[in-house]
Amino acid sequence: MRNNLFKILLLLISFNLTAQTNNYKWSDPVNLSELNTEGNDFAPSWNKFEDVLFFNSDISKYSKFYSAKLFEIGKFSEPKLVAGDINQSRNNQSYITFESRDDAYISTFRLAENRSYLNIYQTRYRKMSWNKPVLADSLQFDAFTSHPTVSPDGTIMIFSSDRNSEHKETDLWMAFKQDNGSWGSVINLSELNSPGNEITPYLASKDTLYFASDGQEGPGGFDMFMSVYENGTWGRPFPLSELNTSYNESDITLLPTGEIIFASDRPGGKGKLDLYISKPEEKKLPIDSISENIEISLAAQVLSIQSKKVNSTQTYFIPNFILNNSLENNKEFNLFNNPDSIFNLIPMIIGKRMSDNPSANLNISCSGGSLELANQLKTFLEKGYNVSDNRIKIDSNRISTNNQQLKSELLFLESTDKNIFRPLEATAENISLSPPVLELTIDARPRKEIKKWNCSLITKNNQINYLNKGDSLPAEFTLNLSGFNKEIEESDSVVIRIEAEDKFGKTHSNELTLNINHSSIKESNSIKIYDKTYQQYIVFAYDKESVAVYNSTYKNLISKLKEISVRKVIVQYSIQNNGTVATADAIASMLKKENINAKSEFMNITSQKVSDSIKPYLFRILVE
Repeated sequence: MRNNLFKILLLLISFNLTAQTNNYKWSDPVNLSELNTEGNDFAPSWNKFEDVLFFNSDISKYSKFYSAKLFEIGKFSEPKLVAGDINQSRNNQSYITFESRDDAYISTFRLAENRSYLNIYQTRYRKMSWNKPVLADSLQFDAFTSHPTVSPDGTIMIFSSDRNSEHKETDLWMAFKQDNGSWGSVINLSELNSPGNEITPYLASKDTLYFASDGQEGPGGFDMFMSVYENGTWGRPFPLSELNTSYNESDITLLPTGEIIFASDRPGGKGKLDLYISKPEEKKLPIDSISENIEISLAAQVLSIQSKKVNSTQTYFIPNFILNNSLENNKEFNLFNNPDSIFNLIPMIIGKRMSDNPSANLNISCSGGSLELANQLKTFLEKGYNVSDNRIKIDSNRISTNNQQLKSELLFLESTDKNIFRPLEATAENISLSPPVLELTIDARPRKEIKKWNCSLITKNNQINYLNKGDSLPAEFTLNLSGFNKEIEESDSVVIRIEAEDKFGKTHSNELTLNINHSSIKESNSIKIYDKTYQQYIVFAYDKESVAVYNSTYKNLISKLKEISVRKVIVQYSIQNNGTVATADAIASMLKKENINAKSEFMNITSQKVSDSIKPYLFRILVE
């Protein structure tokens, strides 16, 4: 009975191994009495997207999901039953792992031909509640298949199953996310599995795995272990000795404040399985000195750093015309939030897409006065991007434009291949850290032995030395992290290292390891005008006559607006002359024919740098 119970316990923890073994130990666990009941309370899971603790309890006979808010360190609100159809009546469901803000996986029963099996289901967050779970078809097995955990980057899942097991012991298995969203390429993690049962895995990162086992060396029934993926294999499991007892321990999750919560049936609890909390405490490591032992202490105001990455996108609809100067400015530009760069890179963009789509052809339409420019463009594409001669057609019989000044400097382009003029998504990445500045305090005992010291920052890929130094202790100083945003964002943890030299020339050191909690947001570029914020799409148009042609640029624009269900827009122009006003009105009229309420409006904005030569051809489609 106990064996079956612990087959459905999930281990959730993300505490750095080096920090635990070298600098920290777990404090004596404290019973979370405000969450526990007389039944089994287990499977804590921190939802970083909502800052809420989820866990399971069978106090109502069946296992249900409950949630509680974190008030302060170690203190939670009164637990509430999770709303929605995720909690099915007269059924057991448990062990939630969050893939994103709106997607999660759980364990619940599937009725097969002869019996029921615990299998993996998916649930989605819709209309303020978690929906009824549906079977993850690619993970369906007529065997115990449970305890899913998805890596933070969403690329791999590890779960526990007794499939292909002669004596029904559970092993750890790994699946990979496929392009169609399913899970495949399932493999057995043989380097971690024992003759006993391996259950309840948790991926703290893509290369840091925690799980419970009754087949590894440990003092109790089920004990907790950790393994790190290095050099193409999972390393030897390391026991969490300070938390394991002669009873059963499992189910660890890390809070953003650094504490961990886990489940145990050790004596002294309120019920069967109870939730316990523990926090990391710094070990006082003795450091040898020639004259006497010297201790270096190091502390910061936080135990973890929050890394937030915002990926912004700006949508440009590729213009179907080029001017003479486009061939003179074909060099690299910063595309994001820079309309000039797109306008000047038209030949390069089209050349790259023609190269990537070898079946695509390009039609160049011009007047007789622009024939030389058309041939220059054709030569540019042939030599620069290996586009064959027969893929480029030139028609020089186009009626000259009314704009006499530019009639010999204008080419119109078209292709039957939609890839050539598909919208371009320019991106910009912004990483912010919280806190942005570390407040560090260092000291030594005895202080009089220290001659000098220095501070270093160690990330996943680099060690930055001598960020601060001094010749006396104690010392308090700040470490600005803004210069290391990218390196910190790419790491699971960072190490602050202090090296101190005593008067005999011997070096003593101490390290402080800070976990990195990652979050990522994707957002479309927006613009603020007259205290209103608009989502913007940028379109280039030469004149009102070119709009009437209804080419691929405008087809793509209309398709995009309908895709996001836009019904009302502003066609904004930033220079006032008769030609520009008429072109904006033509674009608005075209959109109205597609049942999109559009009006043209002059707005002289300055948030984006646009050269005067580009302004007559640039129009923003603003969505409030």
